[in-house]
Amino acid sequence: MNTVVNQSVTIPSPREFTVVWETFYLVIAAIATYRANENGPKRFGELAVYAANLLREAATSKEIYTLVENMINDDKEKLPLGILYEELQYISWKYRGVFADVDMEIPEAIYDMGEFFPDEIGEPLDSSTIKDIKNVVGSVNKLLDKLPNWIRKAVDVILEALQLTRGTV
Repeated sequence: MNTVVNQSVTIPSPREFTVVWETFYLVIAAIATYRANENGPKRFGELAVYAANLLREAATSKEIYTLVENMINDDKEKLPLGILYEELQYISWKYRGVFADVDMEIPEAIYDMGEFFPDEIGEPLDSSTIKDIKNVVGSVNKLLDKLPNWIRKAVDVILEALQLTRGTV
């Protein structure tokens, strides 16, 4: 069960965080696939899906669960964790439409994410898409710097694959 800090930032449970984590990386893979299908190279869309699957596996790892649990119990770290949780939800919600465009199943968690930003709709080929995602990935790297190297490398790989899709950037 999540808690609310200062009545404005939701602090997720470890399970809630990992579900949103998985969804975020699936969204990146779907965007990379869309961009690659539109303008190439298609291989990087495929590689982004592969990296997303590694990151979904990471979400179920004891390392992430323990790290999130420790952050929740630390008065100085739980607020940034809550903000990261909302950033992950924001991007996932904003680009939710891309799943239909690439014939990928929309993650169930997406349906609960629009509470604070219901009208947001992102365009996967827009030049701001990669910037949006890079901002959140930067937050992930800063807050979760205690993650094992293989997880951090998978985060880097999925972002690189996304950036190598041409789109309109």
